[in-house]
Amino acid sequence: MFEIIDKAIKISVRELVEFILRSGDIERGTGGRQSPEAMQEGSKIHRKIQKRMGPNYQAEVPLSITVPLKVKESDLELTIEGRADGILNQSTQKKEETDPDI
Repeated sequence: MFEIIDKAIKISVRELVEFILRSGDIERGTGGRQSPEAMQEGSKIHRKIQKRMGPNYQAEVPLSITVPLKVKESDLELTIEGRADGILNQSTQKKEETDPDI
């Protein structure tokens, strides 16, 4: 689940969502129970899509945010960590559109 070390709580996005949505499943389709072959094919398609996204796309981006948290009289820090499948860097794209030398 989550860790509390030196007044810091760490939890993954997935664990947080599973805790909030205690019923159902965050997986689509078969309720999270897929064959290894289907999972491998899904991963293959996922990578293929990521490769087609172009130079402004960054795949598998780790994300983290830490916020202060006060629980009763204790000051804690809550860190939520996860990974985005991909991010489009629009600032790079806009710069390329205005500066043809890039």
